[in-house]
Parts: sequence; structure tokens; C-alpha cells
Amino acid sequence: MKRLILMHHAATGLGYNPAPHSPLTPAGTRTATAAGQFLAGYAIDLALVAPTTYAIQTWELACLGGARAARVELTHWLADTLGHQLTPLVLGLPEEASTVLLLGREPALTKVVFGLLKPLQSVFEDLPNGSFFIMTHEGQWYNMAGAAKTELYKYIKTPRK
Repeated sequence: MKRLILMHHAATGLGYNPAPHSPLTPAGTRTATAAGQFLAGYAIDLALVAPTTYAIQTWELACLGGARAARVELTHWLADTLGHQLTPLVLGLPEEASTVLLLGREPALTKVVFGLLKPLQSVFEDLPNGSFFIMTHEGQWYNMAGAAKTELYKYIKTPRK
């Protein structure tokens, strides 16, 4: 079985389209660490992270919270707000990777969801900062388009100080 975990980076405080070098807010740092506690429950084979300050900080803090991945790579496709290349990226993932995390931004992540889910499945309009959408597929990565199933949608509420 293949499992794809989509994660929207934690909050930057700069709205929907932060600059690539924007850091996380104090609330964003707490959310990212709490997200790591959630991710600790998954054996992630490959984490693909956008090469932006806020996405890298989200991953680093998630690791402090317990997240782990066998391999981590920065990929510029996850920094693209349009997300045109993300579905082909998923379809070309290495077959030896069973669980993959994509840590990026909106609306690109939502486009991946719509490109991979079985038709008529209920989905969201967009992923809020610090949230997850997890899909599974019984086949190979290359034939996941239109065949994935929703496993979980999880919003990480920002912990208080």
C-alpha cells in the first residue's frame, strides 16, 4: 500500500502568499512541533520539502516533535503555488517508498488531492496552515491518479504557550 501525506507548512503570519524567506511565527513554531508528534506515528520513507524558509523550519521543528524520515529532499516543485508539476511528481515517486510526505504550500497541495482522489470523494476547499491530508492507494505510485482514497484529514490546533 502507498500512503501520501500532504502537509501545509505552519503559519508565517504573512498571509496566503509569503515570500520564500519568511520565517514561522511563534504560533507557527508551536504548531510545527505539535505536527511532529502527529507524524511520529508514521514510518515516512521519503519527505519532500519545499526549499523555503518556512517549510524547512516546519520540517525541522516537526523533527523536534518526533517526526522522522528515512530520506529528506528539498524540491522546488513544492514551492510552486500553482502545483502543476506535483501530481506528475507523485506519479513518478520511487516504488520502494511506501509512505511519502509532501510539505509545501497552498493551493498546490489541494491540486494534488483533486488529481489523485477517486471521483466523488468529499474533500476540502484548501488546507489550512499546519494541517494534513492523507491518502492511500493499493497499487503503485504511477497509477494512483483518480484511484486514491482519503485516509485522514487532520488539523493541528496551535498549542498555547
